[in-house]
Amino acid sequence: MCAGLYIYSRINTALEKLPRTHNHRPDPPFYDQHLHDYINKKIEAVDGAIATHQRHLQQVLSRSTAMTQDLKGPLSRARQLYQKISSLERCVSSSSGQLQLIAIQKTGHLRKIAIFSAQDTQLREQLSRSNRVLKEKEHRLDLSTFWKAQLADTERSKGDFLTHCRSGYVSYINVLIPSILSRLCSDSEQLLSTQQLLEFQLTADFKLLPSSGALSLARRSRGQLTRTYLALFLAMFVMARARMPFRPNFMFMDEIIDALDEAGMDGLRAWLAEYLGTEGGRAFLLTHREVPGGRSIEVVKEVGGGTMYRLRE
Repeated sequence: MCAGLYIYSRINTALEKLPRTHNHRPDPPFYDQHLHDYINKKIEAVDGAIATHQRHLQQVLSRSTAMTQDLKGPLSRARQLYQKISSLERCVSSSSGQLQLIAIQKTGHLRKIAIFSAQDTQLREQLSRSNRVLKEKEHRLDLSTFWKAQLADTERSKGDFLTHCRSGYVSYINVLIPSILSRLCSDSEQLLSTQQLLEFQLTADFKLLPSSGALSLARRSRGQLTRTYLALFLAMFVMARARMPFRPNFMFMDEIIDALDEAGMDGLRAWLAEYLGTEGGRAFLLTHREVPGGRSIEVVKEVGGGTMYRLRE
């Protein structure tokens, strides 16, 4: 298309240089009809090509315009998306900063939680120790309160456990009393009714209760009371020897023979010697009377206010 335009422009230039006349234009000396036809055809071909190219260019321009129009929407959407992306990036940047701040705060909170957890563990251990100490104190308090209540030995109030222990203790003593009383009364007045008259039982309150048909304590003579209390004492001695981890072999009896006459005193001494010889043990009879074969105890008051006891040779 460019070569055709060039030839066309050269021909126009050559024609313009020819001399012009008003009435007749003589044919140029070099004029050739065939060349002229050929040139005209070339010019027509060039014009056709130019027109074709112009139409093609117009179509291209039309398509470009249409494509430009078509691209306006995507470009607008692209700008909107870019703006949204920019906004999202700013949000992401802000969120990232907030997340970093939250991470820093979380680290601080985790550190505080670890500190509080350690303190909580220490407090729990302290609380556990305090609870154990408190339980031990409560246990000791309960025991002390229990035993205080059990050992409250009054006429109206006695502990259940202490009463239970006394019942077992007393029941064992009441089993021993009849056999000891029977042996104790065998050498007295030789009366069949003597043992029946002196029979008694020990209550849980450590009171002597005469058996059915026996004499009351107020109606018993001094000798009978001596045998009554001696039977009780010996039963307690036998039970103590059976219950204790060691076997006590000595008994001290204060003024047990003071209410007896000479015959009763000698009989009781002989009976005790025989009884303790069988059971195993020795008895020391303390009295204010002069006893044949006895030894005197001298009471000496010391300067500091104390009292010293020593046997006289």
